[in-house]
Amino acid sequence: MFYRVDYALAVLFAGFIAGVSFSRRSAVILPSRLARGYYVAVAILLVVRTGVFACTMLTTDQGFCRIAVGFIGDVTGFLFGALFGVAARRTDARKFLVDPSVLGALCMAIAFTFSMAGIGKAFSLAPMTEFFTQSGYSITFLKFIVIAEIFGAVGLLLPWAFLPSLIGLTTDMFGAVVTHIHNGDPLNDSTGAIGC
Repeated sequence: MFYRVDYALAVLFAGFIAGVSFSRRSAVILPSRLARGYYVAVAILLVVRTGVFACTMLTTDQGFCRIAVGFIGDVTGFLFGALFGVAARRTDARKFLVDPSVLGALCMAIAFTFSMAGIGKAFSLAPMTEFFTQSGYSITFLKFIVIAEIFGAVGLLLPWAFLPSLIGLTTDMFGAVVTHIHNGDPLNDSTGAIGC
């Protein structure tokens, strides 16, 4: 679903405010237990989003599916903001944010986002081909980006490949923003790249 940058930031900010307001009540919860709760919530959202994504690939009427994917993305963004809102007022914020469950949930969410982006590009090669050729890139480069995003997503889930994957995907998103700027596209066309 297409998002505006200000809308995506508003969802994150709303989550942050909700997290700050919930932080006093969550102060009695152990950081590891709170982190596991975040992990489970993200995992459930990603499983549901995967099912809805599969439906968009299999059905011709994609109106409901697109709305559902957008809603699940909004909830995920809201939870991400809430995570930092809760941590902002905790005395053990660092311990909470570096808990393996929190880091695992963040890696899982980013990996899912990149894998779906790569698969989405693979299934919509015609518009992507047009955009890449308009931007001065070859079709081979488009195929490389699709493969890099999918393998980079898998790499985020492997401890030994995490750092190279993170560097590669960051470079990919930086390149996407630079390409949109070079093309004279509005900032909202870069929302996906900025959000990742």
